[in-house]
Amino acid sequence: MENHPPRIDYFQNNSFNPPPGFTHRPWFRMRRFVLFMMVFLLAAITGLIYSYSRPAVYRSSATLLTSAMTAIDRDSNPADIQHVVIQKQVLLNPDLIAKSLARLKASDSAQTIQQLTLQGISSLLSVEPVAETNLVEIRAEGTDPGVLPLLVNTLIDVYSEARAQEIKTLTGTTTEIISHELTKLGDNIAAKRNELDVFRKTNDIASAGRLENEPLAQLQGINDAYNKASEDLIKAKATLDAVKSAIARGQAIVPSQQQGSLVALEKRLQELKEQLAEFDKRYTRDYLKKQPALRVIPDQIKKLERKSKTSWIRPANPADPSRKQLCRRPAITDGNPRPIS
Repeated sequence: MENHPPRIDYFQNNSFNPPPGFTHRPWFRMRRFVLFMMVFLLAAITGLIYSYSRPAVYRSSATLLTSAMTAIDRDSNPADIQHVVIQKQVLLNPDLIAKSLARLKASDSAQTIQQLTLQGISSLLSVEPVAETNLVEIRAEGTDPGVLPLLVNTLIDVYSEARAQEIKTLTGTTTEIISHELTKLGDNIAAKRNELDVFRKTNDIASAGRLENEPLAQLQGINDAYNKASEDLIKAKATLDAVKSAIARGQAIVPSQQQGSLVALEKRLQELKEQLAEFDKRYTRDYLKKQPALRVIPDQIKKLERKSKTSWIRPANPADPSRKQLCRRPAITDGNPRPIS
């Protein structure tokens, strides 16, 4: 077998002439494309005919708020999922749907409504709870747009009436229970009051107030008198300690009501001493004795000094017997003695 090298043809000016027998067709005339388009159009036409030949389906919906009954002293939960699920079952209850159908037929004499059956309505209705809320959505889907709103509204009305009747029944029962409890509590209160009256009479209690009872009032008076006496005793001890301390320090002790006269006496004595000292600077004592108006000054000074010594307690020095004789203790009952420095 001979080996021939490949043939290379060179065409000038980029001109290409296909070999004889080869024809170039456009893409939209290719057999595969034509076959695809025929099948696609056939399927599309068939689907459109089927879709548009089906009857229209309408939907009517309503949202219903429901909440569980709670105790008087408790608040309802913001989202009671369990209660919502229970109400869904109540709305789809065959008895409730039957009552709704009967009312719907009684309220409207249309032929389409009169032909409705319980199974047909059950297939039209659906109830879906709204997530995380106390809402339920009631839906009715069917081919008759005039029946669906009536069906939904009638179902809601029948449910509301049944719910109201249930609440009324429970309210009546609760009211009866509360009335019974109130009557029982009233009887208990009356019995306890009778026992309290018997106890009060037995123990001679005049009133619930402590001070209105005679024994307690007497005890309160005794306590008040004792407290006042204790306060007076403490004050007397404090005064006595102050007097003893002043005597120990060598201070004069004067009753409070005599302090004014004592101050005036000492002031007069000081004035006479100053006057006598002034006269001593100017005159002799012999000259003063010869003057009637001046010779009485020393006598007045001595008289005031004696009076001053006998008007208050001057602590005596234990080592000086003569000073003990000059001390005189005034009566403590004259007032509260106070030290005079």
